[in-house]
Amino acid sequence: MVGERRPDRPGAGDRGEGAGEAARRQQTTASAGPPAANRDPYSGADVIADGIMGSRAGVPVVASPMHRQEFDLRAGECLDDPGVSLPVLPVPPVLPVPPALR
Repeated sequence: MVGERRPDRPGAGDRGEGAGEAARRQQTTASAGPPAANRDPYSGADVIADGIMGSRAGVPVVASPMHRQEFDLRAGECLDDPGVSLPVLPVPPVLPVPPALR
């Protein structure tokens, strides 16, 4: 994913582009999963990167800032409406760092 980083806002999302569409990646201390589309499926606005991050029953979620639906950060599924989801974007594999560069 290529895009904007927000080191001044811990817990905020990154905006960017992945697989040809607007994407968001949540900044966390632990890996929350692959980047998901930034477009809110209910409003059609690219606002998910501005969503409120938290957890629900141990599941990492982001709440849409528009209407507060919560989306599972691991798979994109809406926890309030299981028939709706954010597309999860493919992530290229991480290559190991050669010992000489560590």
